[in-house]
Amino acid sequence: MGSYAAVPSPTDSAPVLAPPAAPRRFHRGWRVVVALCLVVAPLTWGQIAVPVLLKQITADLGLSRESLAGAGALGGITMGLSFLLAGYLIDRFGPRWVYPAFGLLNLAGFLLVATAHHLWQLYLGFGVFGSMAFAVGVGPSVSIVSRWFHRRRAMALSIVLASPYLGFIAFPLITTALESSIGWRWTMACAAIVPMTTLLLATPLVQRSPRDAGMAPYGMDDQASSDAYLKQTRAEEQGGMTLGQAAKTLRFWVFVWIFISINFAMGIVMFHLFSYMTDKGISQTTAAAVISVFSVASIVSRLGSGLLVDRVGPARVLRLTPGLVACSMAALAFLTTAPGLFVFAIAYGAFVGANNISLPLVVRSTFGEASLGAIIGAVLSAGNLGGAVAVYLGGAIFEHTGSYVPAFYIAAGCAAAAMAGVLWLRLGDAERRGWKPATP
Repeated sequence: MGSYAAVPSPTDSAPVLAPPAAPRRFHRGWRVVVALCLVVAPLTWGQIAVPVLLKQITADLGLSRESLAGAGALGGITMGLSFLLAGYLIDRFGPRWVYPAFGLLNLAGFLLVATAHHLWQLYLGFGVFGSMAFAVGVGPSVSIVSRWFHRRRAMALSIVLASPYLGFIAFPLITTALESSIGWRWTMACAAIVPMTTLLLATPLVQRSPRDAGMAPYGMDDQASSDAYLKQTRAEEQGGMTLGQAAKTLRFWVFVWIFISINFAMGIVMFHLFSYMTDKGISQTTAAAVISVFSVASIVSRLGSGLLVDRVGPARVLRLTPGLVACSMAALAFLTTAPGLFVFAIAYGAFVGANNISLPLVVRSTFGEASLGAIIGAVLSAGNLGGAVAVYLGGAIFEHTGSYVPAFYIAAGCAAAAMAGVLWLRLGDAERRGWKPATP
């Protein structure tokens, strides 16, 4: 892949690409992918450490699970609103200024959790600061990767969106090991410091789009293709929908409902599954291993789905996943032993991974790239509100019934409702009209 230099044009404000330099094997877009993974994956430590340490934190501070679940619910709301903010800030200022600023929020937030003696400190550190930082790390990655890749877009996106699950594989085990040796407070301090370090190292490698670097995206091999890319991106910026225009369409709100429904189930699993397993007599080490297996399954699914979506289009994949998530959540209500929970982790991780790759790409093909960061941010924001409700509702249901099973059934119903939304959209017809599989 050649490297392109920007040359000023007297007749066009957009950069003109000079002829390609000597071919390079490694396109800069892949460097951006690696850097985004190094930004996103460590930010998951604090998000997973609080649910894993839920019993220790509540016992030490004399809190109920419902009260700490309230901090998780606030985190979901904050994260949802921050996805909106993140899309705007990245589109306006670029990642090199935005990422370090919110990395400092993550550092401050989880140091506050590590030194907490009152509930409000958990709400502020975990529910506000940490959740804002995570949203800004994860949310804009979809629009950044979409701009950097013409070919292999789904594959590149699947790698970046799989990176949080690298954290979900490692950090439950690391967290339980550290807690047993240095206590939960010093463990939370580590969860604050490590992400800030990796973020500062990786952020200089991230650029918002190839146009900012005077390059063509991955998959544009010659000058004619590059010129066509510049014309296409200008047309998309002029012809794609703004967030306000998208919000006036019924399809936008159906996408919002799908995200809310899937994230409701995700909120139950990610915040309460660990406690559910230990309540059933499963050891903390085994429970952490189940979470890690779920993460491995999700990563494999995302990478495999990326290859599949590049071949057949995202809509065909999306048509299957919400119904499978619904079946998994209904089955979870009957699983009380480690072997069954490992099977659940594999199946659920695979279904969620496939859904999370295909849905953003369907949104992109529907609304274009004019305000892609803001539109994706808005849809993710709504989804996180669903997750926030699930986190609090799961804790409240447990406090009043002594069981998480009713919450599992509610999550299964929400996922089934998402399936109804997918069927109503008739995505197969939309795919034939608008989606073109990427060139292998």
